[in-house]
Amino acid sequence: MNQAFVASSQDEPKFNAVEMLEQFSNAWANGYLKVISNTIEWKIYLNSGKLIYATHSVDPFDRLERHLRRLSQEIPILTNTVRQQVRLNFENQLHNDSFLPPDYRAIEWLVEQLYIKAPTAANLLKKLSQEVFESYLLLKKENPNLLAISLTVIGRAAASPRHLCGG
Repeated sequence: MNQAFVASSQDEPKFNAVEMLEQFSNAWANGYLKVISNTIEWKIYLNSGKLIYATHSVDPFDRLERHLRRLSQEIPILTNTVRQQVRLNFENQLHNDSFLPPDYRAIEWLVEQLYIKAPTAANLLKKLSQEVFESYLLLKKENPNLLAISLTVIGRAAASPRHLCGG
């Protein structure tokens, strides 16, 4: 992995959340865009310029658990015990060296363990990403709290999600 672009708020005073993402998407990037503002870190994962997943550092497992709880109404096997196991298995891996974030890997695990099917996982990833984007899009052009922007570029094989997204 390498850092293709790193900027601080002094270097990039005209930051635009949508334009920044569009720029990396149009470049068919493999990797993730990371934006830090205040104490929140957003990571937007791309494969060939297409969105794989988006997450941020504010309680990613609370967000995942909330969505899994809703999903458990349709999929009764997603019991409280299963949701707790997901948290136990992956929550402490927040600073792991893996390309994909632990909340994404937790969803992969749910598919591998046959708790959910791949199309359900893809829909879950989409809903989680949409929720994260709501706060990402609120970042303002002249945000004095914008600390850093970077794009980590990786090889295509490492960027490809195993089986959850059609991208």
